Amino acid sequence: MAEAIVGPLVGKLQDLALSEAKALVAVNGDIRSLRDRLMWMQAFLRHADQRRRNTYDELIRVWIKQTRDAAFDAEDAIDLFVLKVDLSRDRSWTQSIIRFFAGFTTQVSIRHNLSIKIAELNSRLEDIIENKEKYNIEFGLSDSAKELWRPSAIMSTVTTKMDDVQAPMVKRTDEFVEVLEAGVQNSEPMKLVVINVTGKSGVGKATLVREVYESPKTQTLFQERVWASFPRYLSVSNILQLIYQQLEDKNTWCRVEDVENNVQEKLKGKKFLLVIDGEVTNIDWMALLSVVLPRNDDRGCRVVRIMQGTLTKPPDVDERDWISVPDFEEDETKGLFQKWVPKEGIPKDKLKTMDSHLHRMTGGLPLAVALLGGLLRTKEYPNEWLAVLKHLNSKQSDQSKRLDTILTMCFDDLPHDVKSCFLYFAVLPMNTPVDAHKLVCMWMAEGFLRPKDGKTMEKLGRIYLKDLVARNLVKVVRKDPFSGDQFVGVHHKVHEFLQLEAHEANFVDIHNGYDTPSLTTARRLSLQNYTDKYAALANSLPKLRSIQSSFQEVKGQGEDEENGKNKQGKYEVAPDGISGSGMFRCWGQGIKSSQERIKSYMRGMLQESRFLRVINLQGVEIGKKLPAAIGNVAHLQYLGVTACSLEFIPPAIGELKDLQTLDVRNTMVQNLPKSFWKIETLRHVFGSGLILPKKVGNLQHLQTLETIQPDKNYGWDGKTFERMVHLQALYLWDPSSERTNIDALCRVIKNPMLLEYLEKLVLKVSTIPCEVFTSPSQRRLRAMALCGKLEWTKRDKLFRVPNLTFLSLEGTKVSQGFIRILGKLPLLANLILDKRSYKDDQGQLVFGNDEFKSLKKLTLSHLRKVMRLVIRETALPELTDLVILSYNENINIEVKCECVEQSIQGEDEAKCRWCKLVEKIKDEDDKLYKIICRLRSTKVKVVSSIKQHVAGKKLQVNK
Repeated sequence: MAEAIVGPLVGKLQDLALSEAKALVAVNGDIRSLRDRLMWMQAFLRHADQRRRNTYDELIRVWIKQTRDAAFDAEDAIDLFVLKVDLSRDRSWTQSIIRFFAGFTTQVSIRHNLSIKIAELNSRLEDIIENKEKYNIEFGLSDSAKELWRPSAIMSTVTTKMDDVQAPMVKRTDEFVEVLEAGVQNSEPMKLVVINVTGKSGVGKATLVREVYESPKTQTLFQERVWASFPRYLSVSNILQLIYQQLEDKNTWCRVEDVENNVQEKLKGKKFLLVIDGEVTNIDWMALLSVVLPRNDDRGCRVVRIMQGTLTKPPDVDERDWISVPDFEEDETKGLFQKWVPKEGIPKDKLKTMDSHLHRMTGGLPLAVALLGGLLRTKEYPNEWLAVLKHLNSKQSDQSKRLDTILTMCFDDLPHDVKSCFLYFAVLPMNTPVDAHKLVCMWMAEGFLRPKDGKTMEKLGRIYLKDLVARNLVKVVRKDPFSGDQFVGVHHKVHEFLQLEAHEANFVDIHNGYDTPSLTTARRLSLQNYTDKYAALANSLPKLRSIQSSFQEVKGQGEDEENGKNKQGKYEVAPDGISGSGMFRCWGQGIKSSQERIKSYMRGMLQESRFLRVINLQGVEIGKKLPAAIGNVAHLQYLGVTACSLEFIPPAIGELKDLQTLDVRNTMVQNLPKSFWKIETLRHVFGSGLILPKKVGNLQHLQTLETIQPDKNYGWDGKTFERMVHLQALYLWDPSSERTNIDALCRVIKNPMLLEYLEKLVLKVSTIPCEVFTSPSQRRLRAMALCGKLEWTKRDKLFRVPNLTFLSLEGTKVSQGFIRILGKLPLLANLILDKRSYKDDQGQLVFGNDEFKSLKKLTLSHLRKVMRLVIRETALPELTDLVILSYNENINIEVKCECVEQSIQGEDEAKCRWCKLVEKIKDEDDKLYKIICRLRSTKVKVVSSIKQHVAGKKLQVNK
């Protein structure tokens, strides 16, 4: 996987060679020659990596290692040159000239040293190329292999045209599904039941449990539902902390010594369903059950444990409570594959041959079927599909390696730019969803993304991520219900494969054990230590480019230790950006000395690791103040310090003239120094209530502001956002009711020259101006989430948000007239009406004829004053998902439609869409289906809702 190492370096050399910096005089030719040789090496490596995996050849491994080491040395030489010459520090031309001539002798010496180093590297690369011929090392595929399949060299036009990629549901016909549903959904009173779900990796255990977990019937039976997903072997206290946070429905932390009692108090007297999706030791499992297990309980609570691997049932477990998930049968394999890959254009004789081999090649493993389907989905022509299948069929691997063979083929098929991005998931802990936006920002800082074809780095990153999702290598784990932000992750088996590849290529060093390996040559470091999360920082890390951690913070530790107080109250906070992330054991011995040691580690790292480009420390307690040594890391482009007690950022941060992203979410940071807001390279700023000052610098590259609030003393004026001409996402939070801030926001939104590129707007303010819908500057807006009273009158009838697809309202108190105008938006596909979002004196909500023609999902939550919901005959023609949460028990739901006469032939076609949805309700919620049938007239066909998310309340359906 050395290809992923060389690729970003070639891009860096390309940028450097094209620059017009004065300091590059006399070395530009050397840089170009080095770039050209590395481009040849990159082409060789693409084939060499395939040969390395297919056949064990020590010569190939040695050749790849030598090439990789040479690439590392080249990167060190270039980074050291840029650091010493200090090309990026002085943006002023006059200051650059003064500095240049002031150190002329030094500059000449630096250029001379770089020229010598590049000459040595070029000679070294020539020797490596000669060794290829000398030892007769062959990388190319055989002639027969070339005829079968070739990896992709560029992005597929199929995936780049996709607007939305959703994985099809894996449907089962096996008896075990009925057993799982019966075990979970049995409404008869009984004691708590623990259901164990086992099966080999990739068989679809979590997918199928989630199908039952999210079914409407399950949601009606349980008052509390919690899905706890976490990395392997997490401590009991941290698992309980995660459960408590989900029961609170927010990132609420509590003291470690209180978490057990808090969980028990939350579950007390309630019927709950708890899913444990993560590996725990048997000792920790019994300790966990002792906390959540109700004593003398007959409410029918359920705990579902998803276990990795095919295990033997213990003798004390009932047969009904031990479910071993088998592989697909041949018909199921064929059915899932057809959902992913339509077979139009393939000759019938070839199609028959394909179907006969498909089950054997995948072994009936759902993950293997999905990966193969994702691979073929990127191929545009039938002959490419047949070549892939023929190549796969030629691999005579045993049953246990079928998945590995398919996964390797999927990995090799990726274009090298996408391959580097995909390999980055190895840096993250297993079973850890990550914010997609944050992930793309880290890809940018690592150098994996470079603008091309008129696309920005962010746009290119989203395309790459979409391609990985389309290939089923990455999955969308969840979406934020309010803002719509996506969180992504990879399957356990895929993560294991990526870590093996990353280890082979020295892509990342992972510190996850008791022993601390030598890290002097580490270029990327991932802290995943359960015992001492700071141990690796004690090492000298001179080559380090990136450091990552995903711990859960010990809240209050930094504040108490800095004050020298030995307080026992520790609070743990879950990060905003990552759900279910590594929540590791508290580290703490001698409190005062430990805090001093941590600060010393941080200062040492910032002073010695001069090449750092990415700092992403989550849950690492560095104290109240970020060390001023942060200004020494001149190459830094991504700075993330989250989930800790950090309060102050030093003015030295202004020295980071290449900084692109700052993430201080879930910290105490509110004020940033003035020098920060003058960094012209800023692209994304994430926080929790950051104060945006009235006067900022030239932030023309800024694209994201999350979450900001105005200065209480000075507020904003029309010039605050004037230079943010490329702002795409704005998250605004203002707890005050200052009219001056609202007026300033109105002036910004009204101005058609400002916020012209805004695509996402999230407002949590007391009063929301109607201009968010009526201003011409909002025409590019695609997603909007509003929380606050909307100032809307009947005169405001012209909405200028033609591209709006997602809208979430809370506390807006909009009227029926507003809903009527909203229904005319041409692209609105997802609408959420949350608590206090709608107000009507008559207590009714009507969706009229020919309204909401593109709406696919409608969520109504906490609208207790709505007594009558009406959906007219031609309203919501594309609706597939209706979610109703916490409504008035006397609500009437009227869905009006007329069916054509059903004939014997084509009966299914004769049914209207609402009648077909009744059939769907029958499969999902038998109780609701009986209510519909009881109230349904034989003369007038009336159907109610599509999906219900109800908590034990009765729904009435009127004709």
